[in-house]
Amino acid sequence: MKSSFESAKESIISTKAYQTPQVDANGDGKSNTLTDLNLIKNVIIGNGTFINSGIPLVKKVWISPGKMVSQGNGVHIHVSNIYSQNDIAQVWAVITPPYTEKEFKEIDMKSLPSIELYPLSSKEYVGRYNGLTLQGTYRVSVFVRDNKGIC
Repeated sequence: MKSSFESAKESIISTKAYQTPQVDANGDGKSNTLTDLNLIKNVIIGNGTFINSGIPLVKKVWISPGKMVSQGNGVHIHVSNIYSQNDIAQVWAVITPPYTEKEFKEIDMKSLPSIELYPLSSKEYVGRYNGLTLQGTYRVSVFVRDNKGIC
């Protein structure tokens, strides 16, 4: 459980989203302490069965134009160097508009716009998003699902 928590924490931190993962294993009201992490280090979620199917990995994402896009214009999203032990079933991007921190905390994440990306090859996908309506910095998160349902 410790490695799962730390991996999830790093993933969330790298998105620059307004989330902070917490674990309080001993119930003392203080989260993410060394004691908490030591208490969960040998806890296994599920039955502990190793599944020999890695998570699909995206090595490169680029967006063009990358800066100074006018409202109403679109951006091209290009994903390449996708590695997966299984065939890719779906690649998509979720676009987060330039919300304030308060607005971001109140939004239903399922309501964020998303687009399907289409294959140029087995390791390269592209798509276009035309919904830039707010001025500011947009975040683009890319997701890959393989034919076993792993993402």
